[in-house]
Amino acid sequence: MVSFGVMLGHGMVNAGILQNEDFSSGLEGWDSQGAVFEGIEEVALTDENVKQSFLYQGVTLDPGTYEVAISFRQILSPAEPLGFAKDTFFASIYLSNTPEQFDPQAPDGFEGILELFNFDSAGPFAFSGEFIPDPVRPDYLSYRQTLSLTEPSTLFTVFELTDLNGINDNSLVLVDSVVVVIPEPLAAVPFGLAVLAFLLIRRKVR
Repeated sequence: MVSFGVMLGHGMVNAGILQNEDFSSGLEGWDSQGAVFEGIEEVALTDENVKQSFLYQGVTLDPGTYEVAISFRQILSPAEPLGFAKDTFFASIYLSNTPEQFDPQAPDGFEGILELFNFDSAGPFAFSGEFIPDPVRPDYLSYRQTLSLTEPSTLFTVFELTDLNGINDNSLVLVDSVVVVIPEPLAAVPFGLAVLAFLLIRRKVR
């Protein structure tokens, strides 16, 4: 079982290890499902004629500490008709032992999941990291979280926009950059890091 630790911090994140982390080359290096569109150095997830849209990229990592930084802007509908919920944006990390078969929608398409945050029009909920104003684009948010890996793992950073209010094409999320920093030695993991291994063995159920 893979173990994660989580640490909060305001440290700046620079060059990372994901391909095309700032979307300057459109969707190159990324996979998507649903209504996902290229913008100008950003990618848009929408609920246009779909119930779910996904954007994801996998990478195999050695043991160590990694900082994840996500810059995004949400334009999510506040509509919540009776019997429905608000449209929601999810950011998660999936574990896959068979990355060539990875599918965030398939029950057997991954082995575990660590939810980073959920976000609707009212703001974030169920998050384990930290939100700060984006230092470059003031209308964007930056989410930061530091993870600790105890063994080599193939992880997928996954973004999902789900239409929960039953209204077509009324929500949008712009993802500006996703950075995963090259790890420090495992011995450098700070004292007191909280271990969240139990989250990784749960499957996402909504």
